[in-house]
Amino acid sequence: MSNRNSTRRLAALVAPLLAFLAVGCGSSGQTQQPLTTPTATARKGRVEPSSVVTATTPSTAMTTTTATPTTSSGPLTISTAEPSLPVGESLELSGFEDRPSLLQRVADPSAPLVVVFHGSRGSIENVQKRSGLHLDGPAAGVAVLWLSGKPLPKRSWNTNNRCCDPASTNHVDDMAYIDAAINAVRTEGLSPVRIITAGVSNGAGMAVSVACKRPKVFAVAVSVAGWMPVSCRNTAVSLVAIGGTKDDVVGRRKPKQMASTWRRFVVQCPNEPSEESDGPALVTTWRGCTSGTFVRLVVLDDVEHVWPRFDFYDATSDIIAVARGEV
Repeated sequence: MSNRNSTRRLAALVAPLLAFLAVGCGSSGQTQQPLTTPTATARKGRVEPSSVVTATTPSTAMTTTTATPTTSSGPLTISTAEPSLPVGESLELSGFEDRPSLLQRVADPSAPLVVVFHGSRGSIENVQKRSGLHLDGPAAGVAVLWLSGKPLPKRSWNTNNRCCDPASTNHVDDMAYIDAAINAVRTEGLSPVRIITAGVSNGAGMAVSVACKRPKVFAVAVSVAGWMPVSCRNTAVSLVAIGGTKDDVVGRRKPKQMASTWRRFVVQCPNEPSEESDGPALVTTWRGCTSGTFVRLVVLDDVEHVWPRFDFYDATSDIIAVARGEV
């Protein structure tokens, strides 16, 4: 009886040991699961992390190439995305170090130049995202100069000492900054055949204001969802006024009022205008105005306070055509 009890106690002690050894030997032959490698999706230059890999389309996802694993940590993943915004060569302007000023030059130093002004409380990055001009402009042989309002701490433009806050209430001298930027462009070796201004909202007001004050420098002012903040008389500057009929920020009738005022007091346009319509877009152009100028009015039905990039009308494409003298 005692021998049987001893045998049972020995078996009870040996069984766990055998089980432990069996588990240990079995695990060495299992296949190791690969580590999850984070991926990223890109939207117009902005990279957002994602832990889940899903089916994507070329327009919203980066191209990802997976190489053969070389370490035990898993596959090597190489991702390619658009460069982060803002883009452009930084201009160092003495006395204006707090204002980013970016130049996108093209191969031809005499290529036309577009000077762009962001909206109130905006930035170069914001207007590049909205317009896409940082991509389409240089691709079409058009240089682009991106300017920034003074940080107070938000950025805006002092168009007429009344608008827009905080630049106007602080009496910021934006003209001195713009003059310095244009001089820097020329110092860099550029001699643009044509310089035009373009802006959105408060930036549109600045684009019009600076063209009126420097008519020997700027050939055209392009106002996107903007207004005419200063008096401008008998000046050889062309105008493009773009706006939507649902813009309740600057006013639904502002583009029509600008075009009418421009043709009465800034230039004279004796010829009948041409009209082009495409769905909600009506583009009216007066050509053959005094000193070889023109006036273009773009009215977008049912469109609000935006930089329009639609199938029926694309402000960025229009700006490029104007800069290239194709109106």
